[in-house]
Amino acid sequence: MVNSRTLIMMAILSAAITACGHTSKTTPQQVTPNQPLTLAQTAELAREAHAVLIGQPLSEVTILEAREVTWSSGAIGCPKPGLSYTQALVDGFLVVLSTKAGLAYYHASGGRPASLCPEDRRVNPIEQGATIF
Repeated sequence: MVNSRTLIMMAILSAAITACGHTSKTTPQQVTPNQPLTLAQTAELAREAHAVLIGQPLSEVTILEAREVTWSSGAIGCPKPGLSYTQALVDGFLVVLSTKAGLAYYHASGGRPASLCPEDRRVNPIEQGATIF
């Protein structure tokens, strides 16, 4: 479920991308309130967010892989030190982006936007499913 905070963040991201002059050859992802994000939407939103994060044009961020996965816990493959997580299987997405600086891994679950997972915290999913890239 996409809550109002998520919609506000996506609007801010969209405005930041527009303000920075980033352009995309793909059509903008349509996000419907109260509907979980699809794998394609998650991948494109991660791509757009990463371009803004690294201050590069969207054209320099490529989706290398986007797939359905099963995470081993509520940490969705990116546990933060000192925190406890639900110990249950969690369906989600893994998005791998490629830039001149290297690869970036974004993890998601629950149909919410993906978040960047640093290499030192990254845990592989226990099961990998369909991929769109």
